[in-house]
Parts: sequence; structure tokens; C-alpha cells
Amino acid sequence: MGYTNYRVEDFLEDDKFIEWILTNDPEINDFWESWIDGHPERKQALMDAKAILLNLDFKKHALTAEEKLELYNAIEAKTTHKDIQGAFEIFRHYMGDAQSGAAQSGETGSKSGSDQRPAEVTDTYRGSSKRSWYKVAALLIAIVSLAGIIGYILYTTSSEPETLMTKEIVKQNPKGQRLTTYLPDGSKVILNASSKLRYNSPFEGDRRMVELDGEAFFEVEKDTARPFIVAANGVTTTALGTSFNVNAKQEDRVEVALVSGKVRVTNSTMQSIVLIPGNFAVSSRLGDLVVRKFDQLEVVGWKDGILSFNESSFSEIIDKLEEWYGVDFKIDGGSINQVHYTSTYQNASLDEILKGVSFVYHFEYKISGDTVEIKYEYK
Repeated sequence: MGYTNYRVEDFLEDDKFIEWILTNDPEINDFWESWIDGHPERKQALMDAKAILLNLDFKKHALTAEEKLELYNAIEAKTTHKDIQGAFEIFRHYMGDAQSGAAQSGETGSKSGSDQRPAEVTDTYRGSSKRSWYKVAALLIAIVSLAGIIGYILYTTSSEPETLMTKEIVKQNPKGQRLTTYLPDGSKVILNASSKLRYNSPFEGDRRMVELDGEAFFEVEKDTARPFIVAANGVTTTALGTSFNVNAKQEDRVEVALVSGKVRVTNSTMQSIVLIPGNFAVSSRLGDLVVRKFDQLEVVGWKDGILSFNESSFSEIIDKLEEWYGVDFKIDGGSINQVHYTSTYQNASLDEILKGVSFVYHFEYKISGDTVEIKYEYK
């Protein structure tokens, strides 16, 4: 998976990352600086891992042999997973063989005989490099510090394993608002106005499922083992790693526009089709599944603040403006002409757009908070 889905513990196990932190080699530094720029969503995890490595200096703590032994025994008593157990064995070894020191000082509670640190652990790691020590210690510190295990170990007696809790997350936008959010796998979602997104955190099982009411643009992290599925009004869109737009604002119609990668669209009648970039699938309540080309600016420009009108009627313009700006229109007098309006705006104010629209449709307008009054004068 490369570094795309790396978490703190993954960075702490990566030789190239550790070498960057310990040596500050210019060539390696260039690689990581460039990687951070291209993956801003992973920057926090990387910086947390870096902080852990930079603060690894056990000599500063000056633990006594008794303190080392107490900490080790408490950790060992609560640990059953063989991989973590091995890390703890190494931890004890590098902490200075606390058990031996405690035994010599006559302290009670130390282990003897078959409970002593196995010889094979010592043989395996006696000649380890400083980098390997940092790697193992960093993993241990990450587990202990990030999960709060030390507090749990020293102050509780329960031996029941922790259960990973799944929480339902709901993101919802009213009219006039758009939201950018990141899912548990790192995938990016831009949620349009008057839209709602539901998903479990973390994702469960062998798939990444989200439910959409409204419209959203997805930039999906690649994970071939767990497909990414968007469910909207009986239509599912399945992807492995791609970017696409799903519009399910109309109850009887779902639109899927593919910008990059590949997705499979399946409707409620189990009709299915694979889209390629530039293709647009429309599924209707009747069970039809139609594919055509689409204008990317018109269909997905909204995520970049672009509001596009293409041969739009007056009523279509009003509907778009109400949702985009979160306002209500009150129209007074006159009859609406049948001309259609075509124009594109980017990050424009409501007043800017109404100036252009009013010129074509011959009306006066007044903006008062979230209400727009229109007096139509066309004869």
C-alpha cells in the first residue's frame, strides 16, 4: 500500500522513515518533504511519529532497577499477543536487565528460573544497531503512549480484552453550505449543500460502505482488499481507488460521474455497468441505466466553487441559487419569459450573479438577509 494509508505505528516501523529522523540525510529529507506536500491528510500521523522518535531517550528518566522491574512485570502480566510480548522482552533487555539488578539488591517480587528473560532474545538483539533499537522502542512507546496502556496496566486488574467500538458518523449540510471531510481510510469527501453522509468509523469487514442523501464528490484511497461503496437511493457505486461524483438529490434519479479511475454502478434492478473517466451514468426509478458523456465543469465544478448554468430556465436558476446561497426567493408580479440562461461563475457573490440574471430576465431585486425579493417587470 506504499505510504498512502500509513498510521503512526506504520511510520515507526519503516526503516526509511527512521533513517530520515535519525540521520537527517538531505536526499531522504527531500523525499519526505515532497511526500508530505502530496499527502497533507497524513501529515499529522507523520509528525506524531516523528515526535515519538525524537523524544526517545530513556537515560533522561534515570529509572531505578526496582522501577524498571515494576514497570516490566506490570506490562508482562497484561500482555498475551506474541508479537507485543516479544517487544516487551526487548524493552526489558535494553532497559538494563532490571531483574538482575533487583535480585542483587534483595528486592522481592523478581522472577527466577524459567521466568527469566530467554537467552534467545538476548542473542537475537545483542548486536542490534541503534536504528533497530529505536524502531522497536518507538513501536512500544507508540503503543503505550497513544493507547494509554500504562495507566490501564498499573491501575486496573481486569483481564478482559478491549472491544473495538464502532460509531456511526453523520455529516449533514443545510442549504448554502459545503463541507470537506475525510473518512476513516483517508478518502476525501466534498459534501454539497442540502446533503447528508452516513458511515461507520472504523469501517467494518471487507468493504468501506457509506450512505449518501444528496450530492458528494469522492476521492477514494486505493485498497484492493476492501472496495469502497456508495449507496444512494437504491443505486450502489463501487470503487477501489478513484474520484467520482454521486448526485442523488432527486428521489427518482441518481447520477454518477466518473473523473478518474474506474467504478461499477448497480441499480435497484441489478443492472450493472462499469464506467470509464468522462462517462456519466443515470439511473431512473423505472430501472433504466443510461450512460453518456458529461461536461466536467458543469457536473463537478461545484466542489471548486464553480456555479454553472447551461441553457437553464428561470425556475432552474432560482432553485440553484436558493440551495447554493441558502436563501429564499419571493417573486412579485409579471410573467416570466421563456429564454434560457448560460453562464459560469466561480466564487461569486449572490449579488454578482443576480446582476447578470436580472439583465436577461428584466427584473429588479433586493437582498435582505436570507431573503431575496424579485419584482418582475418584463412585458
